[in-house]
Amino acid sequence: MFGKTLIMSARKTLYMLMILGVIFSTFGTAQAREINASILPGGTAQVQIDNEVFASLEQKGEARVIINLRDPVSIAAPSSERESAVARIQGSVLSRLTPQDFRVIRQYVNVPALAGHLTSSGLNVLMSDPNVASIDIDQMGAGHLSESVTALGADVVHSNGYTGQGVTVAVLDTGIDTDHLDLSDDLVAQHCFTDSQCKPGSTAEGTSAEDENGHGTNVSGIISSGGVVSSVGFAPDASIVAVRVLDANSSGWVSDWLAGLDWIRTNQGTLGVDVINMSLGTFALYSGHCDADNSSVANVVAQLNSLGIVIFASTGNQGSATQMAMPACLSGVVAVGATFDSDLGREPDSGTYQDVFGGSWPACANDTTNLQTITCFTNSNSVMDIVAPGARITASGMGGGTSTYMGTSQASPTAAGIAALMLQASPGLSPATIEATLKSTGTSVTDAKNGLSFPLINALAAVNAVNTTFTDVPSTYWAYDYIERLYAAGITSGCSTSPMMYCPLAPVTRAQMAIFILRGEHGSAYTPPAATGTVFSDVTISTFGAAWIEQFASEGITSGCGNGMYCPDANVTRAQMAIFLLRGKYGSAYVPPVATGVFTDVPVGSFAADWIEQLASEGITSGCGGGNYCPNAEVTRDQMAVFLVRTFNLP
Repeated sequence: MFGKTLIMSARKTLYMLMILGVIFSTFGTAQAREINASILPGGTAQVQIDNEVFASLEQKGEARVIINLRDPVSIAAPSSERESAVARIQGSVLSRLTPQDFRVIRQYVNVPALAGHLTSSGLNVLMSDPNVASIDIDQMGAGHLSESVTALGADVVHSNGYTGQGVTVAVLDTGIDTDHLDLSDDLVAQHCFTDSQCKPGSTAEGTSAEDENGHGTNVSGIISSGGVVSSVGFAPDASIVAVRVLDANSSGWVSDWLAGLDWIRTNQGTLGVDVINMSLGTFALYSGHCDADNSSVANVVAQLNSLGIVIFASTGNQGSATQMAMPACLSGVVAVGATFDSDLGREPDSGTYQDVFGGSWPACANDTTNLQTITCFTNSNSVMDIVAPGARITASGMGGGTSTYMGTSQASPTAAGIAALMLQASPGLSPATIEATLKSTGTSVTDAKNGLSFPLINALAAVNAVNTTFTDVPSTYWAYDYIERLYAAGITSGCSTSPMMYCPLAPVTRAQMAIFILRGEHGSAYTPPAATGTVFSDVTISTFGAAWIEQFASEGITSGCGNGMYCPDANVTRAQMAIFLLRGKYGSAYVPPVATGVFTDVPVGSFAADWIEQLASEGITSGCGGGNYCPNAEVTRDQMAVFLVRTFNLP
């Protein structure tokens, strides 16, 4: 962006003196001296001013700005506390300004900011206001203009019953075709914030998000099309909240985007938004995270993240190898670049993207086009997070038909739709978990512009990763399949039910082992006889697992730990487990073949050597690595799952 500076440079100091010269004649020298001291070197105020504010004041006599106020409460403050505190600080700032100083465009509810037209006299007032943190130019931006559903495995996810049902996605864009057969059933709320183009009445705010461009309808279709007219979307049963923040030309002001986010934050109790998509961005680009340069937008993004809302945004289509647009560059937003959805041949057919689309599109072309090719028009740098198909994407179109678009705008809703599938599969996922899962389950692809690699997301892999029984056993965990099979067989319900956890690295006690092995032997419906409390001196009828322990002994699988005791709380070793498993499988009379010395740490004649080698010969274990078995190591719950599934051949 046009950077921000404290008012210290010679040029800016000179210009401020010019402004002050006008103010001196109006308000007198006492105020001028105070203001002069606050802005010149050695002054105390630390209000940061966007350089473009000065340029606009110099050229036009006023500047359209966003005044970023110092946040009076924490990001996680309750809505009632935040709203009243923000109103107080806004009121304090406005009370010092006259209509000649500042004309309000937007006054936000949860965001400590004001947007409007600022004059040089107003800037003079704000520079001495301790509530003001910075002043940004109100930038202009625009939208970043069904093979992908199948290519990313979403069709399989749908067949598995995950369609985004119960998940709400807010789309900040040009609006939505409210009567479109693909989308009308999904639309649950709508609002509009544009520069005097909201319908009806051409107002700056309204309750209708009717699309007059088509971009927002296409984006919404990628997310939730029901497949009546166009191809089915990634989350066809997701609900859509349409927030129009771009005009009929797909352009808009950051202050309007901020108003849309503020509206969601203010009405979240009613809306219940889970995912936000912003297929739009500023014309100005940033080389890294841009929170400091867009503090009010960063503030509301942080508020929304704290409510569990994950936000996706397109990086932009200028083809930069080092920069991207805002809001994608914010640290609380998942930045999405574009690949092709299939092999399209050369794109464009002839010439460059700039030749075809004009404007800020780059003078480049893609000779190779496939799912693994990042488009040369994608803005990317080290803070881009993921890539998804964005060229060419046919989805719902304005007027009830279809439309085909190409751009990072189409990649971002792809990611948002997949996030909706993930949230249906595993409600309550945090924004950080969603982002991390999309990254970890993606396939690495490299941007030829800069040599950087990014994850190409995959719907099936991402949903499978979060669609797990236990929150602490992701699908990528080494023993995931065995633990899931153990749960499906009814042998365990985990170590916690709220949330569901398995505690895979926890050791297995002798009491737990008795339950595990008897259920593996007899099935999940098995219930042992009631305990008598007379078999072992340290196992009373109230001891955890008492009935199972006594049955374990009754079947001859154990005789205890010595001296008439069972030691129910002692942890089981891998050597002991070999004996227990094989006796549970074959009965108490079973005797394994004599050991031959298979493992380097289990010599012939050592404790349980025969049992350990038989366990290995049956493929139940291959040891602990390096030719060892680790007989004295404690058995963990993940290892126990493997032992039980293999020993009793659990489905």
